[in-house]
Amino acid sequence: MTKNVAVLLGCALTSSVSAQLDIVADVRTLSASAHAEVTSIDTDNPVPLTHVGVGGAFDESLRASALLAGASASAIASQRSVVEVDSIEATGSANASASAAIGASGSDASSSLDLVFRPRAEVTVLLVASTSSSGAGQSSLVLTDTTNHVDLQVGSGVLRTRLAQAEYRLLLNAVAGASAPGGSGGAAGYAVVFKLCLADLNADLTVNTNDFFEFLALYQRGDTRADFSGDARIDTNDFFGFLAAYQRGC
Repeated sequence: MTKNVAVLLGCALTSSVSAQLDIVADVRTLSASAHAEVTSIDTDNPVPLTHVGVGGAFDESLRASALLAGASASAIASQRSVVEVDSIEATGSANASASAAIGASGSDASSSLDLVFRPRAEVTVLLVASTSSSGAGQSSLVLTDTTNHVDLQVGSGVLRTRLAQAEYRLLLNAVAGASAPGGSGGAAGYAVVFKLCLADLNADLTVNTNDFFEFLALYQRGDTRADFSGDARIDTNDFFGFLAAYQRGC
């Protein structure tokens, strides 16, 4: 059975600088293993690849394979992700296959992103994600308010809300396994785009002319919420910064 799920989570922001994300924890991991057995054992289990930090890019793949005269298995895990103060992008996959005319074989693969972040101010964000799986594969997406211990989104669905200045966890996972004889292979994957909606100044979860006029009023008053350049001054750089955010939309 094949499952394809699309997830759209929407939210917006009140201030360009104060609404940046502080990355609290960031762990991205790939693993793959394969084995085959006829009269002896041939095993390939590479050391898992792990990115541990507070942002940045991760673009890796991990492959394992085992091949004997009558049995074989392979596993591939991959992830391409970039975590920044105002956006998160990630794609990942896990694939496993096995065959055995004699003897036995099996493989496993996984790709995961585990991110904990805290907005510096109340914020609206946009998260668009898709997950897919087939055979002995499984993928998942969970967004949790860890401060209040509430799951905001589990699996497929659409969520539009504002995030308070609290701690949140975004967990993506794709796993696949295969075994032979008598089993089947599998595949799973995910794709996520998350961004802050900087131009949503009136916090109505959309970016439109109301936000443009709101910015003009803030700009004319010299309000710090119009500081889109982050230099603690209100000048033409902020005007052009807002225009860029406005065109980016939400």
